[in-house]
Amino acid sequence: MVATQIRSSLSLQTILDTTVEEIRPLLNCERVNIWQLDANGKVITVAESTNSALSLLAQQIQEQCFRQQLV
Repeated sequence: MVATQIRSSLSLQTILDTTVEEIRPLLNCERVNIWQLDANGKVITVAESTNSALSLLAQQIQEQCFRQQLV
């Protein structure tokens, strides 16, 4: 069922949003994020599902750990 809902859209953002919404209850967790990483170490949250008042959606951070792994 999750795969069917995810595949029902051609919009990448809709697919990402559906994915986090469907995965969070399966994992029984507070938050599921999908991040976009670039070669300079910039990380941005592009999709999020959470039951918290604090949202990381569209937040950008410089992450050194990812950067080292990408190089």
